[in-house]
Amino acid sequence: MQPKKIFLKMHYVGWRDRKNPDLWFYSWNGTSFFVANDELSVNINLASWSARGGWKDNAFIATVPRVCSTGRASIPSLWRKMMVAVFNDPDADCPFQPGSYSFSNFSTDFDIEAVPSFFYGKWRATGKLFRTSSRELLACARAYGSTVPKLSKRNSSVHVSPHRIESQD
Repeated sequence: MQPKKIFLKMHYVGWRDRKNPDLWFYSWNGTSFFVANDELSVNINLASWSARGGWKDNAFIATVPRVCSTGRASIPSLWRKMMVAVFNDPDADCPFQPGSYSFSNFSTDFDIEAVPSFFYGKWRATGKLFRTSSRELLACARAYGSTVPKLSKRNSSVHVSPHRIESQD
């Protein structure tokens, strides 16, 4: 899973809030070598870790056509927050020209109700960005995570150490 040419270079860092383990912060910088517009689609495929061992693909599949229009219409508060983080303009809109972009300390304190609930276990998410017409792969990413029971308020004295993730260049 890798594009034939380099269309996007990026680096990100994520870390967990010390007081609220459900809150994460991210910093990202990247350089794109393509125009980001409604000609792009995203495919997301979640795999779950099988009880027999090994990844079981297609636990959840989503394809998002017309990334710009769909993002702006489906998750408007997140879209505006990202536009402020990247462009300092809540009304910024596609197309985005090739170039370098970045944001710092972007928090995950937004509300997205479209995310389904998943059973406890290990997960692998694979995301692919591609041109809709030609199916040319422009970028891909893979992330790993797990769902675990939420701690009750009575057990809130349990110390959760800060976590940090960083992309591999």
